[in-house]
Amino acid sequence: MCERLRAHANIRNVRTQYNLAICYLYGYGVAPNHTAAFAWLNASANWDNPAAHVMLGTRYRDGQGLPQDFAKAYYHLDKAAKLGEVEALICIGVMLLDASYYEPNCRVAHKALKIAAERGPWGQIVKEGYDAYAAGDTMGAFLRYRLAAELGYRTAQVALASICAPLHSLLQTLLAAISPFRREHLRWLST
Repeated sequence: MCERLRAHANIRNVRTQYNLAICYLYGYGVAPNHTAAFAWLNASANWDNPAAHVMLGTRYRDGQGLPQDFAKAYYHLDKAAKLGEVEALICIGVMLLDASYYEPNCRVAHKALKIAAERGPWGQIVKEGYDAYAAGDTMGAFLRYRLAAELGYRTAQVALASICAPLHSLLQTLLAAISPFRREHLRWLST
């Protein structure tokens, strides 16, 4: 298997270079070899593979298989973040909050962690909710905001409350207009 991976990796297949590095790093199908692993990780990172940059950044940060080097760690994590890798933003935020890596910089760490939160899968759900609301699809917006709100996303919680407030007052108006028996029946159904 590794021979086939090596053949593809040699023709600059970025994903295969990364996978071959993982094989060497953890000893999947070959004897563990950190030198070969990091050579393939660097080859993949040179072609802007964000996963390779994250792997190199975390290895440099923690000194795993490489000498600990925070400048190189930050370089690779920053490069991965610029390529859209959310995990890299989280690593940068944590590094900037932890005094053992750098002088703490709460403002930049907060910004990195905020961007990571907004770029996660929940950020896409909130965007879809906003787009649905802008298009007049209140129910579609409600469903998306509710899902994101359940995941703890504060912006979605606020948006959900703003959608529910008019619906709640409409329901109260309808309940007041119908007979007491039907009103109790509807209350029982809604609980």
